[in-house]
Amino acid sequence: MCLHLTLKETEHPTDDIKRYNISDKYLLKVFPKNIPKSAEDAHYMYAPGFLQAPSRYILYYTDKSIDIDKFDNKNRKEAIWIGYKNEIDNNEDLGDDSSDKIRDYDFSETPIKTSDDYKIYLHDYYCDNSGWCNHGFYLYCAINEKTKQVVYKISQW
Repeated sequence: MCLHLTLKETEHPTDDIKRYNISDKYLLKVFPKNIPKSAEDAHYMYAPGFLQAPSRYILYYTDKSIDIDKFDNKNRKEAIWIGYKNEIDNNEDLGDDSSDKIRDYDFSETPIKTSDDYKIYLHDYYCDNSGWCNHGFYLYCAINEKTKQVVYKISQW
């Protein structure tokens, strides 16, 4: 029964916004405990990893009343890298292969068409030394200050 549910959720991830429930302390350092009441167009996805499929949590929403400075201050304290996708190749702070790891931080499972305007706050990452990052994880949040769209994501493979 448990294996069947895991396979089903891997193939068809949970995306019911009413089921959003983050209680893990590690995730709560970045993800909000609750989706803000002022959030619009909220999307949530959880998919457990199985075999070669990664585990991932994704939360996306627009919040026209978000306090950009408060968001920035909260995430700036804990982030190990802050920037935009076009700045990735110039980043030497995270090591030689960091640009390959950060390039994978995509927004493909959200309604976002282009991620160029999103300020990314990388909170944590790991990539094994296999030469092609066969196992690893990343945890980040991002905000588009113009449209006030917010993304939270963790992926572990």
